[in-house]
Amino acid sequence: MEKLVQQGISLNLCNALMQIQPSSSDGTITVECAWSRGLPVPKDVTASVRLASAQFMNIRHCANLLAASREESEVEIIGRVDLLRGELGNQKLMEGEIVIAYVTEQRKLRRAVVALLPDDYSSACDAHKLAKHVRLLGKVIPGKRLGRIDSYSGFRVLS
Repeated sequence: MEKLVQQGISLNLCNALMQIQPSSSDGTITVECAWSRGLPVPKDVTASVRLASAQFMNIRHCANLLAASREESEVEIIGRVDLLRGELGNQKLMEGEIVIAYVTEQRKLRRAVVALLPDDYSSACDAHKLAKHVRLLGKVIPGKRLGRIDSYSGFRVLS
């Protein structure tokens, strides 16, 4: 799977190909790439690919594997509270979303939003005021600019 991803196969590509799948069982499609007129086509690049209808079962299987691999398992997140988005809840206590800035295992800075319960939101406010790190466990759903953390647990302020 990782080898396919490194070669440029993505869930988006598989889904796009599935949308143009031939309707007949003996049909084919050809995908072509147009290159700049001013630059030569690299010798190791194929300009067109022909896909037979039977190959779409493999494309669907690949899409399913890629989609399953995107579902993140619960991970530990340590970061700083970047933004507070709380409001007064039913219990007359502040609760709501925070944005946490953290560094991934690949050493990339990411931001994600998580909705906190009142006690955890209060702790997040304290961490924000004192510029302290927080820790939680959760499932990270990536986004273009801002990810989302679902099903969090174990929220605490680090000293």
